[in-house]
Amino acid sequence: FSPVFSAAVPPKPMADLAGFVSNTGSNTITVFDKRLSQAVGIIESCAGPAGMALDQVRRRAYVACSKDDEIQSIDVATGEVLERTRVSPGDRPQELALTPDGLTLLSANTGSNSISFFDAASLARLERINVGSGPGSVAIDPAGKRAFVFNTLSSSVSVVDLASRSLAATLSTDLAPLRGAFSRRGDRLYVIHERSPYMTVLDPRQLSVATKARLRTGVSAIEVDTVRDLVCIGGRRDTAIDFYDPNALMPLYSMRTRSGASHLTIDVEYNHLYMVSPDSRSVVIGRLADRKLSSEIDVGDGPCWVAVMGEK
Repeated sequence: FSPVFSAAVPPKPMADLAGFVSNTGSNTITVFDKRLSQAVGIIESCAGPAGMALDQVRRRAYVACSKDDEIQSIDVATGEVLERTRVSPGDRPQELALTPDGLTLLSANTGSNSISFFDAASLARLERINVGSGPGSVAIDPAGKRAFVFNTLSSSVSVVDLASRSLAATLSTDLAPLRGAFSRRGDRLYVIHERSPYMTVLDPRQLSVATKARLRTGVSAIEVDTVRDLVCIGGRRDTAIDFYDPNALMPLYSMRTRSGASHLTIDVEYNHLYMVSPDSRSVVIGRLADRKLSSEIDVGDGPCWVAVMGEK
């Protein structure tokens, strides 16, 4: 037996097949080919890359650099940083959201209890408004009229009017709202909490609490399967992703995983669920059709966020 070893540099994926993982611990972004489920490159990013937003049309990836107080714009095809802009010192931008028309980018600034507006093309700062305490995440409704900011420390959701760039309302919630996801029709906003076993269901049009559902403690990830209209729930200490019926708000079935998940993304094109697993330093990929794991991609230290071209 004479073993033979060879090494080759994997080719860059086509832009429409690219996926990105921000690694807070290694200050990098892992680029992978979603068709091959294989890492193909590393982008040296910034200090503490966290949440990302993808412009599917213009093929840009936006990254929040929490430790550098910076926002970066990356070309999906080349992996090159196109633009970067500094936010105010101490802002610590944590997560981003892009308006449906792709023109405006919002960042949730955990360090300064504010959100910032940027021109998505140039990353020029447009506006900055104060919200609740500890804003860690922001979601924009499918109509592009309102942004919902989840304030973990003040246990509230700030509602921002995007046209006037002003605070429209503040909604009280259970302890420490973490992040939320809109239903398929956009008439419900499902909110998970860091220190509450309940999921709050908001009516984003009436700005009221529609109902609540008991989940479990330690939930940290949520995503909506818009094809099946199911709510996907995961946690960093759980080894399963639960799929909830949006009407009864009861779990229908589960997908067994190898470790916990801190962030979820659904790729409708390939019918895959991507799960960020900080403990295994990987992104686990599951098939939504049969709820089985298909592959796993090793990434960098402290993976935080995953985004893929072609996602919902």
